[in-house]
This record gives sequence, structure tokens and C-alpha cells, in this order.
Amino acid sequence: MVAQEGFVSANPNPKSLIQRLRMSKETLWRRLLIWGALTVTTSAGAMLLMPNGAYVPGAALVAAISAIAGCAGFGASVYCFAIFILSRQTRYLLAAMAFSTLVGGAALQALVDLHTPAPASYSWIMTSSWLVSALLFVGEAHSHSRWRSSQRTYTVIQFLIAAIAVLAFPLAVLPYALDPSLLSSLGSTLSGAHIGHIVDSAINFAALGLLAFALIGHYRRYQSTNDHMAMLVCYFLTSCTLGLFFCAISTERFDQLHIASQLCTLWAWVMLMAGSGIENAFEHKDASERLKEFEALHDISWSLVGAGTVHELLDMFVRTLVDKLGARIATVYLSDSEGSLEVASICGSDESSVGKRYSLSPTGYGPGFHSGHTVKALVTKEVQVVCDVFVDVEFVPWRVIAADDGCAASIPLTDHENAIGVLNVYFSDRSQLTPSRLKLLTTVAAAATSAIEFALAKSRPELPDAEDDMQLAA
Repeated sequence: MVAQEGFVSANPNPKSLIQRLRMSKETLWRRLLIWGALTVTTSAGAMLLMPNGAYVPGAALVAAISAIAGCAGFGASVYCFAIFILSRQTRYLLAAMAFSTLVGGAALQALVDLHTPAPASYSWIMTSSWLVSALLFVGEAHSHSRWRSSQRTYTVIQFLIAAIAVLAFPLAVLPYALDPSLLSSLGSTLSGAHIGHIVDSAINFAALGLLAFALIGHYRRYQSTNDHMAMLVCYFLTSCTLGLFFCAISTERFDQLHIASQLCTLWAWVMLMAGSGIENAFEHKDASERLKEFEALHDISWSLVGAGTVHELLDMFVRTLVDKLGARIATVYLSDSEGSLEVASICGSDESSVGKRYSLSPTGYGPGFHSGHTVKALVTKEVQVVCDVFVDVEFVPWRVIAADDGCAASIPLTDHENAIGVLNVYFSDRSQLTPSRLKLLTTVAAAATSAIEFALAKSRPELPDAEDDMQLAA
């Protein structure tokens, strides 16, 4: 997509702030730093408000934190497992297992804490869930394989195995959550308490390193494939990594550092829920637009083959562009041998301008049609996109340009090296001219060129051949 020379470099496809944050791969590392700083700042601020020493939360607070983590993690696990069922990609199965492990660890650890009058001194279940989920996130970040099966029976068996794998950690840890005495003996003595703290910190540091490695893997995947799920996981893992760091350096459970760790993890789940909702909204919008463009392509294709004369073809063509793509004005210019462009068909504007000719050469000292985007597209054989104030007034009237915040695209109608004309399309809202829609217009223009040339060839009178000339001479 080439901008008209001499025009301001205004973006013809302005995006909202959320769209810019979602689509800019180059600034992801900055956004992750900002998100990490925000997470640390809010967690540290809350930590400073806590009293010195250990702060043992009540049952209601433990249940609330577990509910938030459980809802977010359960939704993420189901979402990833559903994508795995549809796509058979192993990475989504590993992601579903990772989120299920975290959900199971949070829920079962809360069950252990609520079984006793005071929460347990060590979070063995949650610690082990972080280690297992970190391994799964690393595998998910670097997985490119796909499950394959040629028979329905094997497919059902594979899905059953996958479902069991997703539930493996919660089912394996459930007996320890129902009977906490199996693990409480580890901290019953002073030496056991010291050993337990060392083991707990070592596991947290190991999980911390794995999460950092997984974060780097997801960042690289997003940079190479523009996978928005990898971007969401980057935000999630950033907060989780910071939370595990605070947890690893804490001296006991529920001290200030441990509370900061819980807050970082809570931020991670909140970001995952909010980001998933926003991402699903954009995916729904993109899918709806692609469906509309596919239907428009179908209708435009039929308009190119369902007409008889050149005028019928062009009239049906521009009318379909206006009706199906939401364009306000669509015009086809055809070049002639006299060095000018003729308005062959127009829809959405003054139809009396059909037949007018505009010279490709300067007719005066000032700017004019010859210096606009239409002629530029014909001469350079490249697509031109311009904002409202730079649109050719011969194409869009001044009153329309002044009232709208739109943009126009000029697509050359080229057959190999020969340019037979230009397709001009004007949108009253510049956000309508998305990159995918511009690609669609380019494809449609290429298909229309052959149809127009064929219709023009049919409309020319046939010349008598040499044999007929000899018979006439005799």
C-alpha cells in the first residue's frame, strides 16, 4: 500500500488505543515492562499497608481469592481444551493442562486452609502446582506438533486421554487435600520446618526460572506468528513470575512478601479474564468482517459474469461495491488513446458525470486532477490510499469531504504491464478501509480487469477479413 507522494503521512486506518496495544508487536516488551511495574507497585503498596509480621487472612478472603483464580483458570482451561479439540494442536492441550493445574492447586490449597481453624503453615499443593504448570507452559511455548488420527475410534480415545491429562494434577492431589495430615507431619518438628521451608523456596525458584523461560518463548512466538493468545500468556506470566519471586524470598507464609506474591497472582488472573474478553470481542469482530467480505466477493464475482455490455458490467460492479462493502462512492475510470481518463461508471454520487474526461497532463499552473491519487495510481500501477482532505474533488465533492472523516483508495486496473483504468472507492468512515478490505479490493480489481477487457473486445465492431475484401473487390 503506497501513500500518495506529497500527502501527509496520516494513517488511513486509525485504530483505537486497545487496537494499537493489541496489534503492535514492536512495543510488546515495553508494555510488559509497564504492566510488571504496575503489578509490583500496587502489590508493594498493599504490602506496606499490612502490619509487620504475619497476616493470616480469614476464611472469606481465602475463599474469595480462590474463587477468582478458579473462575479465570477454569475458563482459560476450557477455552484452550476446546481449541485443542477443533485444531488438534498440542500446544493448546498443554495450555489447558497448565491452567487446570493452577486452578486445581489454588482450589485444593484453599480446601486445606479451610479445613482447619487457621491456614496451613506451608502451601505444598500450590507450590507443586506452580512447578508442574511452569513445565507445561514451557512445553506449550515451544510446541508445534499436531495430533493426527485417521479413524473415529482412535480420535475418541485421544480426546479421552487428553481430558484425563487435563484433570491429572487435581485428581492426583485431591487425596492430600481431603486428608491434610499426610503432609502436616513434615513441619511437625523444628528440623522438619526448616527443611520444609528450604524445599518450598527451592521449588519456587525452580518454577520461577521455568516461568521466565516460558515467558521468553511466548514472546518469541508472538513476534514470529502474531499469535494473540501468546500475547495474553505473556501478560499472565509476567505477573506470575513476579509473584513467584516474592513467594520464593519470603521467610514464612502470610508475611508481607507472601501477601505481595498473592496480589501479583491475583493481578495475573484479572488480566487473563479481561484480556480474554477483549480478545474474544476482537476475534468475533474480525470473523464477522471476514464473513461479510466473503459474501461481498461472491456477489462481486457474479456481477462480473452476469452482465452483457460494458456499461451493464461496470454499473453492476460499482453498485455491488457500494451495497456489499459499505463504500459511499465507487467509480471506474477507463483510459483512452487521447491521454485522458473517462468516467465509465459511478455509484453513490452524481451519475451525470458519466462520460466526462479528465486529462492526464497539466492544464494549468495549479494542482488538479492530473496531480491527484487517481492519475498517480494509473501511472505508477500501485494502490494509492489518501485521507479525506486529499481526495480528488472530481471524484468526491467538497461538501462530502468536509462532512465526513473518510478516506479513498485508487486501485489500478492492470493487465500485466498495461493499465486500462482505475477503480476509485471512497469510504465515509476511514476505519472501514481495513488492510483486509484493501486486499479484497485489489483482488476484485484484478478480476474485474479481465472481465472489462473481454467486454470491451466484444463491443468493438468486427473488421472484415482479407478473403471478404477480395470477394468485394471482385
